[in-house]
Amino acid sequence: MSLDKPEEFSEYFRILLPELTDEDINELEKLYPDPSTDESSPYVESRPIDNIGSQYKRAEAAYAHYAYVCPVYANALHASPEVPVYVYRWATNSSVLRGADHGDQKPYETYTRAARGGSPLHEQMAGELHAYWTSFITQSGDPNALEGSRAAGRVPWQPFRKGEREVKMLFGEGNDELAGGSGVGVASQMVDATWARKECDWWFSKGKKVYQ
Repeated sequence: MSLDKPEEFSEYFRILLPELTDEDINELEKLYPDPSTDESSPYVESRPIDNIGSQYKRAEAAYAHYAYVCPVYANALHASPEVPVYVYRWATNSSVLRGADHGDQKPYETYTRAARGGSPLHEQMAGELHAYWTSFITQSGDPNALEGSRAAGRVPWQPFRKGEREVKMLFGEGNDELAGGSGVGVASQMVDATWARKECDWWFSKGKKVYQ
């Protein structure tokens, strides 16, 4: 977690993806601006965390795009011309360091007591997620068909359509209560799905060097 030198960022991806060339690594370094030399870089570390290197946020973002965000987006692009595709992003911060962590949404899907106990906003999110998921499973892939008593007025989940309506559902944006903050945020909202588009286009361009 130290990852404090710019060369450590580059070396991390050389080891992770050994088929990337020197030219690829140079492109990667420009795609994710170095926070130690560029004050305008979105990866400048501002979280109040001890013992974390200046390159951590940069590497964290690049890996998340490569391993999670971009593959999901690729699936949506390929599948949406043929079938309804529903894209979402879980944005509720569960900790200062890890933010919205992989799998954090699972207790909300099943409306567990642990998910509902965080605050009224978390109670609302749990009800809405449970309703969306239950409807999708029982109503032939439609997250909106089953109204449900706990989330009757929830936002309609619009399908992602390549080149026409590239949208996603955003859950918990602005909420950091579980991380000790006071931000309540918004339970659910439909937003544009072009987040990290430039970065994903770069990862896609590397083809089998990174995705096999």
